[in-house]
Parts: sequence; structure tokens; C-alpha cells
Amino acid sequence: MSLTPKLLQQGAAGSARPVYIEDVFSAFLYTGNGTTKNITNGIDLSTKGGLVWTKSRSNAQNNYLADTVASQYLISNTTSGSQGSAFQGSNDITSATTTGYTLGPNSSTVVNSSGQTQVSWTFRKQRKFFDIVTYTGNGATYQDVTHSLGSTPGCIMVKCTSTGSTNWMVVHRSLAVVNQNLILNSTASASTVNSETITWGSVDGSYNGFFRVLNSLGSSDPNNYLNVNGNTYVAYLFAHNAGGFGPSASDNVITCGSFTTDGSGNFSVNLGYEPQWVLAKATNEAGSDWYVWDTMRGWPARNSTSVNYVNSRYLSPNTSTAEADFGGPYVTNTGFGGVLVSSITYIYIAIRRGPMKVPTTGTSVFVAETYNGTNTLNREFDVSPLQYSDLSWFISRNYPTAPVSISFVDRLRGSLAKLWTGGTSNESTSQASVSFSNKMEAIVIGTTGNFSGLNETGTSFVMYNLKRAPGFFDEVCYTGNYAGNPQIPHNLTVAPELIIAKVRSTTGAWYINSPLIGTNFQLAFNASAKSAGSTYTLTSTYFQNPDINYPTGETFVAYLFATCAGVSKVGSYTGNGSSQTIDCGFASGARFVLIKRTDSSGDWYTFDTARGIVSGNDPFLKLNTTDAEATAYDAVDPANSGFIVNNDATNFPINVASATYIFLAIA
Repeated sequence: MSLTPKLLQQGAAGSARPVYIEDVFSAFLYTGNGTTKNITNGIDLSTKGGLVWTKSRSNAQNNYLADTVASQYLISNTTSGSQGSAFQGSNDITSATTTGYTLGPNSSTVVNSSGQTQVSWTFRKQRKFFDIVTYTGNGATYQDVTHSLGSTPGCIMVKCTSTGSTNWMVVHRSLAVVNQNLILNSTASASTVNSETITWGSVDGSYNGFFRVLNSLGSSDPNNYLNVNGNTYVAYLFAHNAGGFGPSASDNVITCGSFTTDGSGNFSVNLGYEPQWVLAKATNEAGSDWYVWDTMRGWPARNSTSVNYVNSRYLSPNTSTAEADFGGPYVTNTGFGGVLVSSITYIYIAIRRGPMKVPTTGTSVFVAETYNGTNTLNREFDVSPLQYSDLSWFISRNYPTAPVSISFVDRLRGSLAKLWTGGTSNESTSQASVSFSNKMEAIVIGTTGNFSGLNETGTSFVMYNLKRAPGFFDEVCYTGNYAGNPQIPHNLTVAPELIIAKVRSTTGAWYINSPLIGTNFQLAFNASAKSAGSTYTLTSTYFQNPDINYPTGETFVAYLFATCAGVSKVGSYTGNGSSQTIDCGFASGARFVLIKRTDSSGDWYTFDTARGIVSGNDPFLKLNTTDAEATAYDAVDPANSGFIVNNDATNFPINVASATYIFLAIA
């Protein structure tokens, strides 16, 4: 087995370049087409190698695992051996690419069945994250198998590929008894019946390691032997809090741990990061399935004081069952929690949310587009090159039967939960008008026939789609604690310069903070000027403000923005009464601009290139009113470095002499 040279390990100190979670893991959603299909998830499987684990979401189909080392299909929910070749130019997964892999026509594995919605979880081989090892049993009492994980494994899954009727054996660092095992294709609790099936090895200074597989001659189940003479095996190794990622090569991206629910079933896990994928299994409860949750399919934050979930979706590696709702777990900005069976211990593998890279172009994190309502079901919108949207912001431009509607919908709160900027209403989940598509690059509107004003015939709309990314935009969901005034962790990695916060579970105003207007002043989505509030603190790791922690016990959301070189600018300016260029440090001008006067009453004006930022009349909307879009005024003009503001004290007072303004611009 070849080993990666130390200097080429992007996770090791002194490496040539850093490695990030988005380089090595992807949860990718697609719909099968029955013919050739390219899956572009940004993972280099061609030169690095890895595992693709695919499961139909819409249909009862097997879990199929194909890796570039064994080059075979395996099924995690059965004891079957190899199901045929993979990555070999035949049907199904035909080849690995530097940006993902290619699917061929549908065959036995149904990973590309026409019309079936699918999820694929891709794990790239990478030190301190994931490794794949194959070996042949020698029939001896034990065999030491070398690996290049670069750290002691946190979990190992082993399957015989040459013969059937053999279980998937799983060992995990958090199992209560040394050499206790779980079975991936079973609901059985942890057992020592197959004791000494796998034992941990060590890792030496060159990052080589080993694990030991044994034939326990006293075992009553020979199908669990992992060293039968002549049998071939594949092992999947997962690291645990080994660092190796991010600019400093010190960030953890994968954790193998455990938790125990209390007498009411509550649990809370602090990973130190926000996860995007978790595999969990009860260890001391017979009949319990394995569960996989991920944020792409729908694994939101807690949404209220009485309901702990909004449409959390799960799949089970041990069954062929289609995707279903789960009423317990939710994600947090530092881990996950929720309600499961009371007084039960669970082991888990958790993977950090990405991206970890700071964006360099605005088009990689922001897309604006316009559309006309059709009142049709399951309407999809392309939001590439983002691949997916974390926050979708809908504004009707001319509503024929009701006032203009401005709605926020985002993954973290649950794709069916909406907030409106024009009032104090709490979050609505009663009208399922918007959901994130099965296609990774699209959004569906009108999935249940209730359109809530976002796809009505005769109405024009603008839609802003934003992707969370370090240094640019982050979102945090949390529970209020006014008296305690806690530090609320975030993952922006820099101090936020603009925070837009709203209580979700009850009525309450929007609070908007920025150090550009002072750390004891706030704005709201109404026409007022800034007002005095509590003193707040903004840092690169947390924010702290009692005003956006009230009422205590209610759930909140905060949207955090910062200046990211060449991508976004949070800034301020003083009006000159005529025209002036606002320099944002951009190269090709601003594609989105939000402006608010801060020293006096003033509207929240929005401009974008999808509707037109031109040297002439520019359409604009106001976030705080139900006014239809205005189109008869030359409010802003394009400038390569940012944008130009003009002034009309009556119709668009965005450059009044001596007035002060705050803005958010995106390139």
C-alpha cells in the first residue's frame, strides 16, 4: 500500500498548502436521470481516492458504498459481499474525476434511477480525516493491518468483500468495553460476543499506523471473523479530533464521540464546531437503527421552545427504507442536540460544516435573479455557481392582490420556516411554500400548493441567494437569555460588522447592530433613525448583546456580515448632496447594495444588477415598506470600485448633504 509523503499531506505542519473540509467531504443531492450524469461536488477522487456512499431518498433502495481502492460496490444494510466493480468504466459509477465522479446508465445499484432523488456522501482519503485499506486474511490468530490515516482511528468499519453472509463490523473509541463491536447492517446493541475482532494500533512519527484484526477461536459466530485465510476485506477508517485542517493545520473537522440522554431523552453535544453530517447509533438499546442526519437534506436548528425540530430528515445505513422525518435532533452552532430515547448511550461520527475557505469572488457566495410568478408547483431555480443556497431572500416587486412581500427562508432554520422584514411577526411554518430542492443547484417553490405570495401569477420577484462562508456571511440560531447576556458563538471567523437579528418563536422587532453606528445603538426594519440600546460586543468568535437575547427562553436567528476583500463591504459614508463614488475595493463593481440612513429617518433601499445598476434609472425596493418597486429614478450608478450614489431628497434620499449612511455591498 502506497503512503503519501509527509510533505504532501495538506494537513501536516509545514505542508505546501492547507486543506479544508470542503476538499475532502461532500453531501450532494441529485435526481437520477437513467443516463450519463456528472456529479460535480468539488472532491478530487481521481488523484486522491475515496468513498462514495449513495442512498435513494425517495425510494426504498439499498445503501451503496463504492470506493476507489477496493473498486467494488458494497451494501451497508446487508451481509452480501461485493456487488460488482465500481469506477471501472461500467454502469453506475463509471469513473472518478478531479471534481467528483461520473454516473453511467442505471444498473443493479440504482444510484442513477430516473426520477429518484438521491444523496451521495463523498469521503476523500486524507490524513487526519479518512482512509481506506484493503487486506487479505491469513488465517492466523491475528494480523496487523497498516494504514496512513495519520492519527489513531476514532472508528473503523470492516467488511469482507469476497464472500457473503458476513457482517459489517464496527469498532468505535467510545464503546464502553474494550473490543466491543457494533454491526452496521444490524439494529443490535454493542456486543462482546465477537471480542477481540479489532484492536487499535499506534501511529509512529512518520504517520504510519496499524490496527489488529483477530480470529477469536472461541467466537460463536464465525461470520464475524475478520482474518479468514484467503478472504479479502476493506476497512474504512475515520479520524477523531486530529487537527490538520484550516490555514494553521490545527482545526478539527471530524469527531468520534458519544453522549447519553437524560431521563427525558434530552442531550447536547459540544463539538467546538457546527456539524453538517452525523452518523449515530444507540449502543445499549437493542432494535435501534443507525441514523444519518445532514444539513443538505434538512437538519435544522431548534425552532421554538416547544418544538425541537423542523423537518429533520434521516436515513438508516442498516435499512433500505426511504428518507423520513425524525422528531428529535437539531443542529447548533457548536454541535448538536435534541431529544431521543431516554437514558440511552449513543456513539457518533460528526463532520464539520463547510466551507472553511475565505471566498475570493462574490459570485461564489451570492446570486441574484428575477422571475415572474406562474402559480405552478415544484418550480426550480438555478442558483449556480453557488451549488446551493443557505439563505434565500424573496421580494415581490409588484404584487397585484396584496402588499409587497419580503421573506427570508434558510437551511439552518428549516427550509419551510419564513420570516418577514416588514413587521414583528414570529416565524411561520404553517405554509410550506418554499423548500430547498432535491437538486443541489436549485430551490423549489410551491411544494404543497400554498404559495404564500412567492410564485403568484402576474407578480414579478427578485430573489437573493447567499452562501455562508468565513469572512463574508454567517448565520446563528440560539435561545435568548436576557439576564445572563451570554456570549453567542459564531463561525464568521472575523468580527461581524453588521448583525441582523430577529426573535423567531414569538413576535418582536428586528434588531440591527453595527459598530459603524456605535456599539450602543441599533437600527430596525422601519423608517426610524438609529436608537440607543444596550452596549454590545462583537468579536471574531462571539457576539454579546442583551437586546437580542430578549425575551429569555425564546429562539432567535442572527445574520452576520463582514467586509471580505473583493467580495463584500460593510461601510458608511456621509452624504454630499449631489453624487459621489463609494469605494468598496471591488474590481468589477457591486452587484448588490443595501443602504440605510442612520442619523435620521430613512428607508432601507436595495439595488442589484439583476434588476439593473446602470447609468440611468435604477429599480429599487424598500425593505421596510409594502411599496412596489420604483423604476423612474437614477438613484445609483455603476463604478468598478463599488457604486455611485446620487440624491433626490424626495424620492431616494440616499446622499443628502451631511447625512450619515450605512451600507452592505456585494461584488
